[in-house]
Amino acid sequence: MDALTKDHVKQRLKFGNDHLHWDVHDWGLIVFSDESDLLPVKYGRQYVRLKEGQKFVDVIPLRETAKKEVTIKVWGTISFLGVGTLIRYEDTMDAITYKDILQDHLFQEYPMLENSAMELEGPIGELPRFGFVQDKSTSHTANKVREWMDLNDVNVIGWPSNSPDINIVENVWAYVQDKLFDVRVQIRSPNET
Repeated sequence: MDALTKDHVKQRLKFGNDHLHWDVHDWGLIVFSDESDLLPVKYGRQYVRLKEGQKFVDVIPLRETAKKEVTIKVWGTISFLGVGTLIRYEDTMDAITYKDILQDHLFQEYPMLENSAMELEGPIGELPRFGFVQDKSTSHTANKVREWMDLNDVNVIGWPSNSPDINIVENVWAYVQDKLFDVRVQIRSPNET
């Protein structure tokens, strides 16, 4: 994560103050989403204890050819209901790819997000609304995606910029990356994961 600017801190404080009154029920209506590049050959640390006079290459020999880094690109969600389906994609996450993923998977996994007001008795203004959290990457904020969200009446929660550390889906990525790191030497292609 990049260093927080004064504006980032200000946005985060405002977000915290705006949601200070939220309880477990309120947060239970939120679906958190994000994408990640899972790179098990890059993540984590490996510690090696060398005996006196021993060289690193004696313990871990250099490969004759460099191993190609495996990239596994995924989009996923998590909510009070649990972890959603992990969706793999190729290349870069652009607005078209993101809109297609949302269109093909979001409402199948979370039908309550479409026209996100709950059907409960009481005045319309008091209906709880399901919310959707995404970061402010350009693929998420593109006009095509905003139009799709508006068309489907998805209640997108205004998330502060540069705040992946407060999005709980980041914990899912950390868990998956740890598991992939454990088997990284056996993975030769994304299809082996």
